[in-house]
Amino acid sequence: MGVVAMAIGSFGFASGVVIAAIFFAEGGDPLTLILTRNAGVLILYFLLVAARCVKVSLQLGQTTAGLGMGVVFAVQSVTIYVAITLIPVSVASLVEYTAPFQIAVLAWLLFGYALTLAQVMLVAVAAGGITLVLGVGTSVESFSGLGVFLAFLSSLLMTAKYLLRQR
Repeated sequence: MGVVAMAIGSFGFASGVVIAAIFFAEGGDPLTLILTRNAGVLILYFLLVAARCVKVSLQLGQTTAGLGMGVVFAVQSVTIYVAITLIPVSVASLVEYTAPFQIAVLAWLLFGYALTLAQVMLVAVAAGGITLVLGVGTSVESFSGLGVFLAFLSSLLMTAKYLLRQR
């Protein structure tokens, strides 16, 4: 069941960014995309739970934490999809996926996680690569500052989701 749930979640997460540019070009808006994607994934999860006859029971603390994570996820989804309406999806995705670097640095700063020299070098090389890709063939003026800000905010929220889930 875990593999199926992971596949459903991964598809739901990845499919939104893949179809976003097409959806927006056809006149769709970010909130409709998010609602449609999440409703589809929710239906698939309910079908999976029903097919497996699994009883779901949550404690109050789990419910509160889950609702909090849901709010962070919702805001993160809105920020990345609004960013995609303002800047190319490739740029928005590139900026959003700086989250792993943020996670590595914040885990070191906040929780004392020891980064190896190789990990520090990989973060530096990847950050340099992102800088090169964002700067190649384009001037800074060609990107919406708000779009880049929203994509970066999305990456910060993705980082927060990961770090909060680990604690």
